[in-house]
Amino acid sequence: MDPGRYHDLGAADAPQLRLEARLAACDLFRRSGLALLSTRWNRHVHPERASDCLDYAAIEVMGSGTFERRRGRERMLADVGTLVLFNPGESFEIRHPIGDANEGTTIRIDARAWDAMCAARRRATGARNGFAHAALPCPASLVFALNVLAAHAADLDPLDCEERVLQLVLDAVALDVADDDREPASEAARRTARVVLEVLNESFARPIHLDEVAREAGRSVWHVAKQFRQATGSTVHARLVRIRLRHALRALARGAPDLTTVALDVGFGSHSHFTSAFRREFGLSPGRARDLLAPELHRDRRTH
Repeated sequence: MDPGRYHDLGAADAPQLRLEARLAACDLFRRSGLALLSTRWNRHVHPERASDCLDYAAIEVMGSGTFERRRGRERMLADVGTLVLFNPGESFEIRHPIGDANEGTTIRIDARAWDAMCAARRRATGARNGFAHAALPCPASLVFALNVLAAHAADLDPLDCEERVLQLVLDAVALDVADDDREPASEAARRTARVVLEVLNESFARPIHLDEVAREAGRSVWHVAKQFRQATGSTVHARLVRIRLRHALRALARGAPDLTTVALDVGFGSHSHFTSAFRREFGLSPGRARDLLAPELHRDRRTH
């Protein structure tokens, strides 16, 4: 695969090939057992109920789209608010309950580097080998750092880029360890949360009301609010705002010229509401974020 270019395979070829060969991917950085890639895939890459496993560890941050991942008896819906974690050799299945197109940024750690990292983690903390969780809530700081790195990887000194990728891996490992202390949610709460997340991700660009979500989940509004918080650690509204902001971040990374249009497209009622929410989530204004994530695209538009 040529660096900086996507490699695509047709749907007819997909089921016969390993997952890493079926993904359309663009290399952003690769060194010392670490790789940073921009990836995209669809339903043809993951036929329903087909089982896959990876030869490497992977950390996936969704840019757009959703998919359901099954690991043993565990089921979770990955969306733009999710950090998805894969251990080497771990079997999993993928479904697409909402649409079939996904884009994201992936960090891969080859087996040798991963074994060394797990050994160091075990000596330091006594933690088990590998990721304990299939997915975790993804903090805004990690999302933004990863997006900035993806935007500038080609221009960074290789040592700087390598250390930034490694730090993101260490941040993900730290989140995985920290989440061990959280009381596990009940199966009923997890089921409710999956339904709620499907509604939020499918309809985030329009107004959503709790009674509508409750009807879809087959629960009262009180049960939905309680079970969603138990399963995710978040209110329904906070997760909706986060989903909207992550989609806005994707648009800004592509150099979207008009911030009001971005705000309205992702479901905010006004530019000012969007700007306030964005600043609370990411610590800077949407305009500044666009300058950092897509400086060349935005500069080109301003000069024409």
